[in-house]
Amino acid sequence: MVALSLCYAVYACFSKADGVILSFLLLANLVSSSNGQNCSALQPGQYRCDLPLIDKATQQPIDCSRETLQAPVACRPAPGIFCNGQYFTGEEVGFLGSVTCRFVTGYRFDTALLLSVFGGLFGLDLFYLGYVALGLLKLGTIGGFGLWYLADILLIAIGIVGPADGSTLLTPYYDPPVTLLSRSPLTVYIG
Repeated sequence: MVALSLCYAVYACFSKADGVILSFLLLANLVSSSNGQNCSALQPGQYRCDLPLIDKATQQPIDCSRETLQAPVACRPAPGIFCNGQYFTGEEVGFLGSVTCRFVTGYRFDTALLLSVFGGLFGLDLFYLGYVALGLLKLGTIGGFGLWYLADILLIAIGIVGPADGSTLLTPYYDPPVTLLSRSPLTVYIG
């Protein structure tokens, strides 16, 4: 009622066209703010998400989906934010966000690299990663006469060669991940 009387008072102060537009805007604002926006549509900085719980065996977030490579985390709107029809104090969970995770099956990065350095001449690194035929070939040529041995050390160290099953080498979650940078139309070169 108060909003309507305010709307009529404002309407009387302006010309007829201005009053109609202003009353429409006030009414639209009242209708749109009655439930607030969806909490999952908040801008970054208006919420904080909890850190994911890390599985000690895989060093990835618990509940990591193998299809989407995403794991759910609880997100809390900042104090005073109004969404989903309520005001938040910063303690309540407003929505479930997601963090990215990687598909790992237990092949460790440090083990693969050590096997490549100390047993690479005999193909131990390739046997470990599941490339049995290539491991036999590397063993038969004594590391490709040393060249294949050096190449595999480099390729494993920078993350190009990984397990044969397509998974990612396991590294501790809070260590910098070994990722391959790719080129795209959005890549900017400085130089």
